[in-house]
This record gives sequence, C-alpha cells and structure tokens, in this order.
Amino acid sequence: MTLIQYGQIRGFFYRPSLLAALLLLMSQVPGHAEDWPQFRGPNQDGISTETGWSTDWVTQEPRIAWKARLGTGYSSMAVANEKVYAMGHVDEKDILYCFDAATGNEVWRYEYDAEIRDKQHEGGPAATPSIDGDRVYTASRDGRIFCLNKDNGTLIWMKRMTDEVNAKIPTWAFAGSPIIWNQYLIFDAGRTVALDKQTGELIWKSKDYGSAYSTPVPMTVGDRQAFASFPEFGLVILDAKDGSEICRHEWETNYGVNAAMPLVVENKVFISSGYNRGCALIDIADGDATVLWENTHMRNHMNGSVLFEGHLYGFDDKEVACIDFETGETQWSQGGLGKGSLILSDGKLICLSDRGELVLVKADPSGYNEIARIQALGGKNLWTQPVLSGKQIYARNNSKGDLVAVDVSGS
Repeated sequence: MTLIQYGQIRGFFYRPSLLAALLLLMSQVPGHAEDWPQFRGPNQDGISTETGWSTDWVTQEPRIAWKARLGTGYSSMAVANEKVYAMGHVDEKDILYCFDAATGNEVWRYEYDAEIRDKQHEGGPAATPSIDGDRVYTASRDGRIFCLNKDNGTLIWMKRMTDEVNAKIPTWAFAGSPIIWNQYLIFDAGRTVALDKQTGELIWKSKDYGSAYSTPVPMTVGDRQAFASFPEFGLVILDAKDGSEICRHEWETNYGVNAAMPLVVENKVFISSGYNRGCALIDIADGDATVLWENTHMRNHMNGSVLFEGHLYGFDDKEVACIDFETGETQWSQGGLGKGSLILSDGKLICLSDRGELVLVKADPSGYNEIARIQALGGKNLWTQPVLSGKQIYARNNSKGDLVAVDVSGS
C-alpha cells in the first residue's frame, strides 16, 4: 500500500475516501462535539471537525463559562469524556488537574516534586496530557513519563528517561508531549522512545539526535509504519517497529531548538522553526528525504501551522501568515497578535494572541479577514495553543496560570 492510499488516525489506518465520507456525515449531525485527547487534536494537525459552535461573536459575545487557577506552565489541554486535563506548577510541584468540562469543578489532582525550570521564560510543565482508554499520560520537564487512571488520578506507572535511555535534559528542558499509537507511548527525549503504554517498559529507542523539544507524528512510508521526529538534528523518519532510521534531513537552528510539531500530509512533511530559520516541505515517498521547497516565509517558533484547502496558516514569528502549501509562497501576513498560537475549525482560525485575545479569522488565502475578537485572558507571552471541544474554547495564560472555558455555544 502507498501513503496516498492510506493514512492514520490515532493508530488506525483509513482510506481518504472513507475519511471524507466520515467527515461529511459528522458535519451533517447537528452540534457534533469532538474530544481533543492529545496535543494538536485527534489527528495531531491542529484541526477540529466540531460543528454547531457559534462564530457570530458580534451578535452575541462569548462568555467565560468558568475559570480555574493552574499555576505556571505552558502545556495545552486535553479534553475527553466531558473532562478537561491541564497542568501547572505551584510551590515546587507540578500538578496534573482533571476538571469537569461543564462546571469547572476539580475532579482530582496529581502532584509531584519538580523544578520550575524557568530559563528565559516563566517555566513550569510544557507537555500536554494524552488520553487513551481509561488512562492519562503526561511528561515532566526532566523527562519523567507518568501514566495515571484518568477517572481518579491514581498513579499506574512512572519511568525516568534519564535512567531508561540515558537521556540528557536539554537547555530549556523537555517540552514535547507523549502520544499514544497502538500499544506504544511515543516520546522524544533526544532519542525517540517507544514504551509499552500498559506497563511503561521500553520497547525500542532510536539513536541520539540531540536536544528534543518537539512531539513526534505517526506517518506511513511505502508499506512501513513510521514516525516523523524533529529533534535538534532536524527531521528524522523512524521505523515504528524498532526505531531504526528510514531517512533524515538535517535542519540546523540557532540554540538547537526545533519546537514546532511536524505536519504530515500524505507523503510530505512540513517543518518550521523560529530564530529566523524558516520552513521546508520535504517529500518522503520513496524513503528518501527530498526537499520540495525551503524559505523563511513561515517561522513557527513554538506552535505549528495548520493546513486548509491547500494553504498553510500559522504564526510566522510575530505575524499570522498564510502560505501556499505546494510552493511555499506567501499569500498574506498580519501583525498585531505577537507570538501567538492557533487551531482551525469550520474554516475559521481560532487564534490566541500572546496578550490573551481570542481572535476569529476566516481561513482565506485572499487576505486577512478578521471576524471578531474578545479579551479572554490577561498576562503576556501566552504561547499555549487553545482547544475547541464541546462548544467551549479552552485557553490559558502562562505566568498567571489561569485556565478559562469560553462558551461558544451561541445560546
């Protein structure tokens, strides 16, 4: 089978024709709500298929449904089965919280001792929790992987990557998120590792590719299941069965920071980095890494881009930008939101500025078309990606540690 024939959602392979039919069916169901069980959403592409949420913020401005205090941190949120999972740092402890999505009431919390690791930023946890079955998984800045019962917060197992694979804590500490794929938990600790998600036992480890701040993505190369990893060395494609290298493309960035998650589209991988490094589209169809184009038109410092109808939308350093996926040419760019983040749903970009504004923008390559904006949070340097689930947008600030649930039901 070829990558064009098959894709992957959370470890299951599908035909694109079946996916299109599924998405069409979901779009026809009134008020379809979608869980957001891991970083960058169900398909790790920053896109929600949720329908029925209100985009008319002018007639009826969204209200804050509830608010919670997390503590300092940069991790995004996971939402599953009407529960919200989020992290923060308070008094030398990292805390994983579980909240009721409807009320914001705390269901449980799990705490562990941790350094804040605030080198040149506020610090705190950076990994987004991942939900799979009856378990929630997360990672600390020093490379500990935790598996807990998602209903009551009971610890099931914990593994230290510094012990398991001799991982070295990078300059800004680990920032990638664990992902669940089939029976594996995948985490990039410089060496990409696969753990048994049930027991935490090491299944395989890759070579050491340097400092790791990003999150791997599943993909298919020919008839091989694989992962696209983006450590300090650059883009590395690893065989899912044993972590061996299929191919790689060196991508040197100032300070060794490649933080944005790769975006896999069929047989192509889009990578982007900050510090004026830029972006590239790389073809992996034949098992070799072939650069299709490379430029500085999209510089994703921390948060990745989304693809919609042949165009990439993302934060090019301090500007929201749109570039053509096939050519890399800039269609438009717009300042004013700082180093923010975005996701996409219903053809709209849901942007969070680095000053706490939620901004709704039409995903249109012809120009920047802002629909509405509200001030959802205070603070500065808000670098954490928002989440849409159950007609609520979840957003957090970093130093203050506030989490808000913004009601976009339109009711």
